[in-house]
Amino acid sequence: MVAFGATDGTIPFLVQRIMDDVFARKDETALNYLPLLVIGLFAFRGLMNFGQSYLNDYVGLRIINDVRNQLNRHFQSLSLSFFHRNATGMLLARVNSDVQLVRFAITDALAWVSGLARKITERERTIAYQVLKEIAAGKHLTTLAFSESGSRSQFWAPVSKLTPAGGHHVTSAHKSWVTSAHNADSYVASGQRPGAESPLESTLYLVRRGAKGVRVGGEFDGLGLRGNDSAPVTFEDVTVSAADLLTPQGGGAKEMLEVVLPWFSIGSAAMANGLGRAAVSATARHVTGTQFEHTGTRLRDLPNVRARVADMALRTEQARALLGRTLDELESGSAETPLFVLMARLGSLEAALAVTDLAMKTCGGVAFSRQLPVERLFRDARAGWVMAPTADHLTDFIGRALTGLPLF
Repeated sequence: MVAFGATDGTIPFLVQRIMDDVFARKDETALNYLPLLVIGLFAFRGLMNFGQSYLNDYVGLRIINDVRNQLNRHFQSLSLSFFHRNATGMLLARVNSDVQLVRFAITDALAWVSGLARKITERERTIAYQVLKEIAAGKHLTTLAFSESGSRSQFWAPVSKLTPAGGHHVTSAHKSWVTSAHNADSYVASGQRPGAESPLESTLYLVRRGAKGVRVGGEFDGLGLRGNDSAPVTFEDVTVSAADLLTPQGGGAKEMLEVVLPWFSIGSAAMANGLGRAAVSATARHVTGTQFEHTGTRLRDLPNVRARVADMALRTEQARALLGRTLDELESGSAETPLFVLMARLGSLEAALAVTDLAMKTCGGVAFSRQLPVERLFRDARAGWVMAPTADHLTDFIGRALTGLPLF
């Protein structure tokens, strides 16, 4: 990789020599040896490129071999009940498809980093690059600070602005619902670029929690997700240097909608599906283990109870299947990927609401009195409904995408 990359600058140098010596000065000596140098250079680069590809495949196949062997050993130690609960096809997909994804993620990342390393001489000195190194080392926690009190859940439309001040910028903003606000080391924030004519003309930048003018608000006391440490964060005349800018001026909305939103949507959809599965499991355990002493029957013997549990499981698995399809679309780079991302998030949120609601009704008073984990799942499922983009926004976005309208 290093040898292949080191010869990148040689090509334009040889082209310049050919143009100057052969065509301009009519140097016959140069005509004799320069073509041989070009042929030799490309032969060398071809060998190095082959070596790079060979090493990448070798490392990738070793990764597959090691991970699959570890999975096989792990499977051998599991109980029979595990294989009874999990479909054989799903386990095979984990061993085959998922392990392949791990391989591609690692080898492709190595190739990308090797290419990037040749181009970041200037960027190495920026704050953003140093933060990435700290994050990779597990020494830095960053979080998103997009939503503002002025535009509320429309996180893609900040009302705060970046104002030029000499060789840097100054900004003041009231950021709301910043997750891990007290524990994060930095905030990825958004603001309108200088001279913006629309809130969509935004720029992303990085602010350290301990920077002058940064103030974190009170403790989070919400209905659900009480452990996420969400709090408002205020910026008062915070200095933003050129090294703090994470996007070109005006490129913030593109990054928020095309990079942050898809991964946030997929992650929150998976969380909602997890809440649904936990609710199904807790409810099934309760109705299976709870008995009527006067009749000797159990709650599961009631047809309406069984129907509710079945409905809960069906809705949860439908949402999981849609998320799985979305991941396939994302991996293939399909043009329909944005639509599926929106549908997967909305479908999972709606399923979690319905499933946890049924869990509360099915488990009755013991759920309401917090003797079961169902009550907490019920509250946590509501949090995703109001997280930006909200369910109402998602519904409108999906409708616009299906009818050929722009999102904004």
